[in-house]
Amino acid sequence: STIDSQRGILRNHIAPALGSVRVDAIRTKHFGRLKRAMSAKKPELSGKTINNALTVLLCMVKFWYEREGLMAPRFKAGLIKLDEVEAEFYEPAEYEQLVNAAADVGPDVHALVLLMGDAGLRQGEVCALHWDDIRHEPEPVLRLKRSRYKNEDQPGTKGRKPRTVPMTPRLVAALQALPRNRRQEHVFLRRGDLPLTAKAVQYRLAKAETRAGIDGTGLSHKLRHTFATRLVAQGVPLWVIKELLGHKDLTTTQRYLHMIIGAASQAIASLSPGASSRAQSLTSSHGTAHGTMMAPPPGQT
Repeated sequence: STIDSQRGILRNHIAPALGSVRVDAIRTKHFGRLKRAMSAKKPELSGKTINNALTVLLCMVKFWYEREGLMAPRFKAGLIKLDEVEAEFYEPAEYEQLVNAAADVGPDVHALVLLMGDAGLRQGEVCALHWDDIRHEPEPVLRLKRSRYKNEDQPGTKGRKPRTVPMTPRLVAALQALPRNRRQEHVFLRRGDLPLTAKAVQYRLAKAETRAGIDGTGLSHKLRHTFATRLVAQGVPLWVIKELLGHKDLTTTQRYLHMIIGAASQAIASLSPGASSRAQSLTSSHGTAHGTMMAPPPGQT
């Protein structure tokens, strides 16, 4: 999907604006030309789309110089400053309501919700999940090593490396409750005994949301965000959450830090008269979790 996206950017934006310019002639002014050309398009393109195109152009040019064994000039891509958008997630009570509603809809929907909300799987990873990816010994885990895109299983996940995710007891039970025949390779099938598509997943999740009385559109990433924010709220170290989510970079995981709820309020409350007696309890109940959250993995002090 990343490759397709970059090819689309080259075809639709970079080539029309700069297709006649030699790679070794690209300079900072050409990034400005690309940005102006994209900003003038109708309908209006988002800042994120424009930044993606600028980044692709920068990577293309730098790669050419590296391939030729030359030192690349210094470029200023001029990325647009964007407001950070907080990830949507279900509140704890709302999530449990969704889990219960999914069980009422059907065992497959129940397992889908738990795979993304209790294990943090991406939509493509759910669609590509095989029965032999589910391990029960020495402990119940999911071994994720493929993703499904355009109705085909692709080797590797978005992070480009396999990852292992332990399962909660209720996820184990939900998977064991699914029907299965001996020749079935994929865990989830749609009509015609074909693996699920992105649209099929969205349809099932939307049914669960409707059953739960939740206003939603069945977007699977909201469940993955819920998984991450639940871990952050419990004080799980960021590097552990990074590995469970399959992020390549810790900065991607850090967007969930806003879920350390109450830290600012507790800090201000500590300034109140008589707060010193409460400080020790705050340190033990919250401060330790915050310190653990930011702690590096073993051997990386």
